[in-house]
Amino acid sequence: MLWILVQTSFFQNYIVHRVAHRLSKNLNTTVSIKKIDIELFDKMDLQGLLILDHKKDTLLYAGDAKVTITDWFFFKENISLQYIGLYDAFVNLYRTDSTWNYQFLVDYFSGPKKQKDTSSTAINLDLKVLNLKNVKVWQRDEWRGENILASVAQLNIHADQFDINKKVIRISSFLLDHPSFSMYDYTGKEPADTTSNRNTDSSSIKTDTPWNSDGWQLFVENLSLKDGLAAIEKQGSTHPLMNVFDDSHIILSDINATFKNTSLINDTLKAAISVSTKDRGGFVIKNLSGQWKFTPQIMEFKNFDLRTNKSHLQNYFAMHYHHFNDDMQDFVHAVNLEARFENSILSSEDIAYFAPDVHTWNTVFTLNGEVHGTIDNLSARKMIISAGNENYLDGNVSLRGLPDIDKTFIDLRANELRTSYTELSKLIPSLKGIDQPKLSAFGKIKFSGSYTGYFNDFVTYGTLSTEIGTLQTDLHLKVPSVGKPIYQGTLSTNDFQLGKFISNSAIGNISFDGKIKG
Repeated sequence: MLWILVQTSFFQNYIVHRVAHRLSKNLNTTVSIKKIDIELFDKMDLQGLLILDHKKDTLLYAGDAKVTITDWFFFKENISLQYIGLYDAFVNLYRTDSTWNYQFLVDYFSGPKKQKDTSSTAINLDLKVLNLKNVKVWQRDEWRGENILASVAQLNIHADQFDINKKVIRISSFLLDHPSFSMYDYTGKEPADTTSNRNTDSSSIKTDTPWNSDGWQLFVENLSLKDGLAAIEKQGSTHPLMNVFDDSHIILSDINATFKNTSLINDTLKAAISVSTKDRGGFVIKNLSGQWKFTPQIMEFKNFDLRTNKSHLQNYFAMHYHHFNDDMQDFVHAVNLEARFENSILSSEDIAYFAPDVHTWNTVFTLNGEVHGTIDNLSARKMIISAGNENYLDGNVSLRGLPDIDKTFIDLRANELRTSYTELSKLIPSLKGIDQPKLSAFGKIKFSGSYTGYFNDFVTYGTLSTEIGTLQTDLHLKVPSVGKPIYQGTLSTNDFQLGKFISNSAIGNISFDGKIKG
């Protein structure tokens, strides 16, 4: 008889009003449900679920919400939610000051902090399964100056432990299908920090605030992401650029990833990852894998392995920053890179995506060594770089001014450099316009020493061996875009084939030690 009674419209409406009234009273807001279906006194199917925040704005709407709860829940004081399913749902989060519109829910489900309230019924979250389908979350953060729109076609979570009081979540499987994440960054209402000393060095700059200040612990055994999208836009950005990296308009699509043994402890997120994606401008990451660590100050990849259509980099890579969102949108100047390469392959086509001026190089490099610094102030140590049979470098180099290669200052300390005029003219196209002296007569070139300056205005100090002789140089050379090169310095040589160098057959070999200018 009771089961028949439960199936009647009268009794179900009674349950709907009882549950909605209880939640509305306990949460001090409006909770409404259009229809409910109760099965075996422990499952509820809520259709047209609406929860308002304390300002009477929509906090949650779900076309269909399914929950599994304690048996005979309406006669018990302690209720546990073990299964939650949301379908065709919209979540609206916002704040104009430091308090979010959902804080009252956090306070309620966290329970009393000092003394248990026995006068009203508490609802505990002991989640085992979470299923979402066609869910959107809109987060408007006017306090920080950051709007986020996130959506997912399907999300499935199977949890082994979900303890809000102990702040521990253990998940065995986590599936995201067609997730989307878009962020717009702008000036917020949060007052600037005036307590720090403006004269401190960069090592003491205030970094991003902790992500996990409440001390949650999260463990996920297997997480997979299929066909995702991520976009970051910044207030005041110019129109998007195509075929180059645009740090003001980052849009990554076709994101597919697996995360193994993920953990969040304090503000450190770790996982063994494998990711593939492509950028809005056309750059493709076929696979990025490694032991990943993500904190408010660093994103690190141990056992780093990156494959693009043209390149393969491996060993170690890290990005250091003070504020992740802000610095990523000023990537070239604000993010400090740290890398160690072993037997890595780097195509100039991939370099050109970040430094467009090198698009004419058409070269593939093999790399071994260490790199650190920002893109616009980059240094490399213990570098061994080779390209084909004619290009080889063993030494240290620093580059200041990238991505504009014509305005980049180069400080090269070469233990050994091997190349040729043909290869150099690929890197410095202006050399092709010089017919006097005849630089092509150098043929294959070996150099040990230093090179400081720009591509078209530099000083060389060291030993230069060519097919027409060996030179000891301390020479300043300017190669203007129009006109003849200008040189000044000291030069010494023995049996140098000067006639071939200046295209004059009447002059033979010379020996010289002195100053030159011309």
